[in-house]
Amino acid sequence: MLAPQHSETMVPPVRKAVDAGIPVLIIDSGLAPEGQQLMVKYVATDNYNGGRLAAQHIIRVLRDAGKPAAKIVLLRYQVGSESTEQREKGFEDEVNKVIEEQKKAGQPTITWLSNDKYAGATQDSAVKEASPLLNNLRAKGVDGIFAPNESSASGVLAALRSLQMNKKVLLIGFDSSAPLVDALREGDVEALIVQDPYRMSYLGVWTLVHHLEGYNVAPNGDKVQGTGENVITRANLDAVSTRQLFEPDLQAQRTIETPPYAKK
Repeated sequence: MLAPQHSETMVPPVRKAVDAGIPVLIIDSGLAPEGQQLMVKYVATDNYNGGRLAAQHIIRVLRDAGKPAAKIVLLRYQVGSESTEQREKGFEDEVNKVIEEQKKAGQPTITWLSNDKYAGATQDSAVKEASPLLNNLRAKGVDGIFAPNESSASGVLAALRSLQMNKKVLLIGFDSSAPLVDALREGDVEALIVQDPYRMSYLGVWTLVHHLEGYNVAPNGDKVQGTGENVITRANLDAVSTRQLFEPDLQAQRTIETPPYAKK
């Protein structure tokens, strides 16, 4: 069971394993198209939908605040990360869809202030990229920003705080950490799109074992098993169903529903 760091560079090792008779199941982040036929199954978040949910939430909150023609920033992660690229595409497509609807209605439209910058692989690199970007855009009036993973969201959060732009710019991040959850509670983060890593790993192992035991884990050729995307806000942060997504003690008490696979 593998969680690829890079969608293309992991294809040759997966091919080598499969050629040696070792089944490979992929979780979390996908393979490039040429590697998809090699895997037993792909068990992961629907990252594209997660990006769409982020866009829908930030647009709705800004519209309710009287900013339907908001000014938005997308800070990307890094090239080659399939999961974050899908999140970025989902966010971008949803924002662009709303822009087209606004144009057709003759309304002022959302503006992209930036959507082509990359945070890089670490929180430190994200701070270094986000700080000058946000400072340069300050005069234009940044309303919201989306960061597609934990390190980029943490870096943007640090940059906003250092520039005293926290609570003025809506930040939506993807994934959770204790500092991000604390920042959500404090109001420095508007929302987090949270995966279900416990369910992902559980179903990954469960599916791979059932494959080895002769079950058809990809009926009708369907090699994708979604594990859910969740919008976490201050309103639902303390709900048990939310805490089960990232608190180890509560995760250990969960019962994971499994698909009904048949023997081959």
